[in-house]
Amino acid sequence: KDPTRPVLIALLITGPRISALAALDVEDFDSTRGRLLFKENSANKRVGAGALDKKTMADLAEYIGNRESGPLFLSPNGKRLWIARSLDRWRWCMSLAAVDMEWPEDQPRDIRIEYLVHRALFTGNVRVAMGGQQNGPHKPGPLKQAVRDQLAKRITEISDRIREAWARHLERVDQHAFRMTHRTWALAKGVPEILIDRQLGHASPVEDKAREAAWSIIGRKHYTDMTFLTLDARRSAEAVRELLDDAQADFEKSAGRGETALVGQKHSGRPGITSSQ
Repeated sequence: KDPTRPVLIALLITGPRISALAALDVEDFDSTRGRLLFKENSANKRVGAGALDKKTMADLAEYIGNRESGPLFLSPNGKRLWIARSLDRWRWCMSLAAVDMEWPEDQPRDIRIEYLVHRALFTGNVRVAMGGQQNGPHKPGPLKQAVRDQLAKRITEISDRIREAWARHLERVDQHAFRMTHRTWALAKGVPEILIDRQLGHASPVEDKAREAAWSIIGRKHYTDMTFLTLDARRSAEAVRELLDDAQADFEKSAGRGETALVGQKHSGRPGITSSQ
């Protein structure tokens, strides 16, 4: 439903530079072996492949549909992915996460309020109107306007309290944040670093075979579990996707119980106003 979602998931799962992902064409999706075949050769990103878990592979196949050529990942207007816009969308997502992380303990949690605080911090403007005319014959009545004013005051106060901490989080959100997020999540799921390095390094299959053949006895002592010698980067992709799916399932479950916060606490049922107010 959201054309940005496949892009962000592919970046999380395979960890390339955004420019490398944007350069992919439909034929660079290897559905037989479950890989994205990167073409860009820059800095420490060698030409090679990024492994995909089965679910992401199926999602991409559905995303591509009957397209046989052209850009693999599309912008919302159907053209080749725009790198700068994708980074903006990633920062937008991470901004909401930063607000959730720094939410004051004395404030009830409601995802709608968190979103308004995030939007105020990200854009620099406090906006609480959810539609309707601001002026004219159908403008809000005194009671509705008072509610909006009270909500705007609350948004401003919370924004001011967490602004510095929020800004520190956003400073680290750049084109490398996808790779660092992948590493953090994969490590949290117990994936050996050698497999994470292989996924994020995207070494070419030819180089992999040569390296495996050249490993010495001394080198093998660093990895006593001989199953690591297969260097299957798919384990890293699977771990990140599993953590992502678990988080989404928890969020959807809490929403189904009438809990709208990311962490999951009940709200009063009155949009924007808690029972304590």
